[in-house]
Amino acid sequence: MSYQNGYEYGGQYAGYRGSDSGQQTQQQYLLNQDQYHHPMVLIPSQQPRHDVSNFQTPSHRPYSQQQPISQPPPGFYQQSPSQYQTPPQQQGQQSYYPQSQPQPQQYYASQGYVQQRSQGQYYQPQHNYAQPPRPSPTQSQAQPPYQRPYQQQSRQPSQASPLLPPQPIQSPDPLQGPSNLNRAQVQPSQQHRPAQVQPPRPQRWSSQQTRTPSSPIPSHPQPTPRQRVVAAVEIPSYTHAQPVDHDMGRSPKRRRSNDGRAVPVCDVYPQSKRSSQQKPSQIASSPLTELNSSQMPSTPQPSVDYQTVLLTLAEEYISAAHSMSASLATGNAPHEQHEEYCSLISTAMACLESVLNNFRQTDARKEARIRLRLATLLVDECDNDEEAEAILGKGIALCERNRLTDLKYAMQHLAVRLAFSRSPKAALKSVDKLVQEAEALRLTHWVYTFRFLRVSLGLQLGTHSELSSIAKHLAALHATAEEDGRVAVQVVAAALEIVVHLRSPSPDAVDMASRAMAAAQTHQLGPEMQAMPQIRGLLDCLDAACSLLSFNPDLAFAKTQRIETNLDSKTRDLAWRKDGSFEVELGPSSNENLEQDTGGIMRRSKFGNAMLIFQWITKTQLYALAYALSGFSMMQKTMARTPGAGDKKADEFLSDGLKMASIKPDVHRSPLSTVTALLNQQQELSTVMRVYLIFARCGRFEWGSAQTAIASLRQDPHLVSGSNTAKLLLYLEASCRHGLGDLQAALALYDSDELIFDPDAKANAADKDLRVMATLNSIFIRRSLGPEEYMKAERLLATVEPYCLNHSNRAIYSAINLAKATAQDTILKTKQFLHLAVQASKEASNNLLMSVVMNIMTSRFFSQAIVGDQAEKSAHAARTLAKQGKNKLWTCVADGMFGDIKERCGKLEEAEIARREGRGMFGELPEGVREGLRR
Repeated sequence: MSYQNGYEYGGQYAGYRGSDSGQQTQQQYLLNQDQYHHPMVLIPSQQPRHDVSNFQTPSHRPYSQQQPISQPPPGFYQQSPSQYQTPPQQQGQQSYYPQSQPQPQQYYASQGYVQQRSQGQYYQPQHNYAQPPRPSPTQSQAQPPYQRPYQQQSRQPSQASPLLPPQPIQSPDPLQGPSNLNRAQVQPSQQHRPAQVQPPRPQRWSSQQTRTPSSPIPSHPQPTPRQRVVAAVEIPSYTHAQPVDHDMGRSPKRRRSNDGRAVPVCDVYPQSKRSSQQKPSQIASSPLTELNSSQMPSTPQPSVDYQTVLLTLAEEYISAAHSMSASLATGNAPHEQHEEYCSLISTAMACLESVLNNFRQTDARKEARIRLRLATLLVDECDNDEEAEAILGKGIALCERNRLTDLKYAMQHLAVRLAFSRSPKAALKSVDKLVQEAEALRLTHWVYTFRFLRVSLGLQLGTHSELSSIAKHLAALHATAEEDGRVAVQVVAAALEIVVHLRSPSPDAVDMASRAMAAAQTHQLGPEMQAMPQIRGLLDCLDAACSLLSFNPDLAFAKTQRIETNLDSKTRDLAWRKDGSFEVELGPSSNENLEQDTGGIMRRSKFGNAMLIFQWITKTQLYALAYALSGFSMMQKTMARTPGAGDKKADEFLSDGLKMASIKPDVHRSPLSTVTALLNQQQELSTVMRVYLIFARCGRFEWGSAQTAIASLRQDPHLVSGSNTAKLLLYLEASCRHGLGDLQAALALYDSDELIFDPDAKANAADKDLRVMATLNSIFIRRSLGPEEYMKAERLLATVEPYCLNHSNRAIYSAINLAKATAQDTILKTKQFLHLAVQASKEASNNLLMSVVMNIMTSRFFSQAIVGDQAEKSAHAARTLAKQGKNKLWTCVADGMFGDIKERCGKLEEAEIARREGRGMFGELPEGVREGLRR
C-alpha cells in the first residue's frame, strides 16, 4: 500500500507514543477506506525535517463520545489520501477540553521501546518483543490511562458508521504543518531499507503478565521520571509490493525508533485496590472502532409493506381473470385467452403462497383468511384436491388454537364441499357431525348453514334414502326457525321441502308438497317474503308443478297463466339481483367482519344480523322455467283430451322458453366454474325443452319428424352420454320405432342397459319411471312373439308390478293393470284389472289410455257372438275415445270391432260405414303397422 511522495507503509504497525503527567492522552485519527492502518499508527506529515533533539511529545485531543462531531476543532488535522497528521501540543499547553469538564474515555497505544539514533543513521528494526497482556475490563478501568494496553478491535470506515453523521474530509496542504511542530531535515537522497517483519497471529496472555522484551537490551539507558522523549518514525518505501499470505498469523505489535533506543513515557504509579474494583466505564463508540453487539443498528424496516402489495396484486389478478370468465364459459373464446386466464389465476395463487411461506405471520386471523382464500381458489379453479385439503387442514388447526370460530367453520364448510366430489357419503356424515357440534356450542347461524348445506348435497344425490334424510333436516330447520322467529328460514325450508316431495316416488308425495306449499304461502304478505322476489316466483312455479303431478291440467294451465302475469312485476323488483343471489336472516352476530371470515358464505347486515347468502335462480332462468311449465301444462291438456288434434300451442311455449334459455347469464367477476355452472343449467333446461318438443310430436303421432328431431339433438356437444336426457332420447327413439311398426328394433332399444329396470338399483325417481315405461312396452311386444318371449314377459311383469302399484302417478297404475288384464288369466281377474285400469285412467284424465282400455274390454268380452246394447255401447265408447284422440291405429281397430258388432246386431248400414272408415284409417297407417295388422 503506497503513499504519495515516495512514502510507503512498511509494516503492520508503526509506533508513536506520548504522555502527560496531568492529562490523559489519546490519538485522534481518521481512516481512509482504501488504506488499512492500525488505529494508533501515526504517519508523519511530509514536512522538512529539522532537529528533533528539543522536540517534545504532543498531547492529543481525546475522542469524545458525549459531544457529536460536527466540525473539526482548530488545529486538528484530518487525513488526506497520502498522510495522517496530528496537531502537536507543548507540555503544559492547555487541552482542547475545559478543565472543569470530565475527560471522556480515551484510547492509547501500548507501551514499547523506541531507540534513539543519531542523525543520518538508518532505521534498523529490532524484533522478538512479546505481545502485551490483555487485561480484563475491571483492571482496564482501574489502571491509569498510560498503563492500559491497547485493545485491538476491528474498525469500520468513518463515513459508513451508522451512529455518526457523515463528515467532509478536508486535507491540509501537505507542505504546511502546525507552527509548534519542528522536524529534522531529511536529505532527499536518503534511502531506507524496508523492515520485513512477518506478522504472526496475536496471542492471549493472562492479566498478571507485563510486557517484557524477548531479549534484554542492557545498553539502553532508562529514562528519568517525567522525562519525555519522542521518536520521529520514518516509513521506508518498497520498490515492489510484497505478497501477503492471508493464512499466516499476525505478529506481535512492535514499535521501534530509528536508532533502536527505547522512549520512556512517564512514571508508573502504583494501582490501588479500590480503583481496581471500579466498574468499567462505557466505551465511547467511534467510527474507527467496532460496534458491540448491543450497539449494532437494528435491521431497517422496508418502506413498502410487501405482504399488502402481494395480497393486493393477488386480488387484482383474480378480478382480472374473473372478468374474462363470461366469454370463456361459452367455449367460443380463443385458446390464448384461456391461457391468459390460467396464468392470472396461477399468479394470484403464487402471491398468496408467497405471503404464507416467505413472511412471518403475527396475526392469526390474517393468516387464516389467506389460507381460506387460497383453498377456495384451489377448489373453484383447480383440480388439486390434495393440496387444498392440506391448506384447509393447517388452517383449521390454526383457527382452533386461536379460537377463530367463524373462520374454522368456513374452512370446514369448504372441506365438506371438496370431499363431496370424491366421497359423497363421507361428506354427508361430516356435515351431520358439524351440525351436532354447532348445536352443542349454540352457534345458531352455523346450525342453519350446515343444515342447508346438508339439504343441498342430498338433493344432488337424489336417491330415495337421501330424500328421507333431507326431509328430516328440513323439519328440524323449520322447528328451529319457528322457535327463533326466523320467517325467512321457514319460507326457504318450505320451498325446498316442496322440491323434495315432488321428486319422491311415494304415493302421498303430491299431498305432502301441497301441505308445504300452504305453509309457505301463509307468509306471502310478510316483509320477509317481499324481500325475496325469486322465492315468490319459484313458489308459483312449484305450485303449478304440483297441479301437473296431480293430473289436473286445467288448474295447472291456469296457474301458469298467473305466473306469466306476476313474473313481470317480480322481475322489476330491485331486490332481485342479476346473479340471482338473495339473503336469509339467521340471527344476531357480533363479528363485524363476518363476510371476510366466512369467505362470502355469510355477511353481517347493518342491523347486526348474520345473513346467509344463496345464489339460486336468475331472472332468465325463472322466465325459461315459467315458459317450460306453460308448455308442459298445455301438452298435458291437449294430449289427455285430444292428443292427435294438431294443437301446437305447447310448441309455441316451449320455443319461447328455448329463446330465454339461450340468453347468456349477466354475471360479472365470478369464477369460471360458477359461470360455467350457470350456463350448464340453462343448457340443460334448453335440452329438456327440446326433448319435450319431441314428446309433443310423438303425442301427435308424427313419428318421422320426431326421429329427425332426435337425430339433431344427438349432435349437440353438450349432450352427455349416460345422462337422463340421453336416456330420454333413447326411449323416444324406441317409441318411434314401435309406432312405425319396427317391433324388433324397438324391442332391442327397450332391452338396452340404459332402459332395463332393476328394482334393487339405486337410481332417482325419474330414471326408474323411464325404465318402468320401457319395460311395460317390451312386455306388450313380447306377448306377440311366441311362447318363449311370452314367459319372459311374465317375469318382467312380476318385476315391475310392486313398483307400479305403489306409484303416485295414476297413469302408471292404469298401465300396469292393463298389462295384467291382457295376460292369460281368468275372466274374473281380467274384469277386476280392467276396472282398476279404467278408474285410474279417469283419475289421470288420460283419454288415450281410456280408449285403449275400452278397446281391450270390447275385444275380450263382446267380440265373440255376443249381441245386445252393452256390446254396442262398449264398442261405441271405444270408437269415440279413439276418434277424440286422433289415434289412427286405435281408431282403425275400434271401427273394425264396431262394424262387427253392428253386423251381428243386424245393423248392416252402420256396420258398413264403420268398416269403410276403418279401411281409410288403415291406409294412412305406417307400412310396418299395416303388415302387423294383416298377420
